[in-house]
Amino acid sequence: RPSDVPGSPKVHHSLRHAIMELFLGSRLNILALGIPFAIFGRSLGYQDESVFVVALVGLVPLAERVSWVTEQLAAHTSKTLGGLLSATFGNITELIVCLYAIHDRLYRLVQLSMLGSILGNLLLVLGMALFVGGLRHKQQTFNRTVGTLNGGLLMLASLAILFPAVLHLNHETADLAKD
Repeated sequence: RPSDVPGSPKVHHSLRHAIMELFLGSRLNILALGIPFAIFGRSLGYQDESVFVVALVGLVPLAERVSWVTEQLAAHTSKTLGGLLSATFGNITELIVCLYAIHDRLYRLVQLSMLGSILGNLLLVLGMALFVGGLRHKQQTFNRTVGTLNGGLLMLASLAILFPAVLHLNHETADLAKD
């Protein structure tokens, strides 16, 4: 249709509306004003702790907006692609940290970051869900298949901790920088 062609008034209005929603759609976006201070804080002479706190506060609206954009994209795609987008962008922080760490050859940081992400998702999310559910309901039920899957993932995460620890204790860790 002619109204769907890029540059047409309908598409232009829709794009403008989407951009306005992205930047003004959440009250948390006011916290994003701290981002420039976080970027230039160190060169302006602020203490590292202050820059860290301001950067942390500035990341809150960015994380919320990434989640919102992911939901919007998932609503216009298939269930499988939507789940993949949600899983990918839900862990975008870990991905960015890992890419910078790999670039700087900090392979142990990559391993520990991934391990922390796995354990955080498996234990913290499940634990909080059970805790909050227990506050409201005396008895909870759960899907046996999902429980088995989560048990397997927890076993995998435990092995992911165990194997590097055993290698470290045996002094046989691989030096990835030499490969």
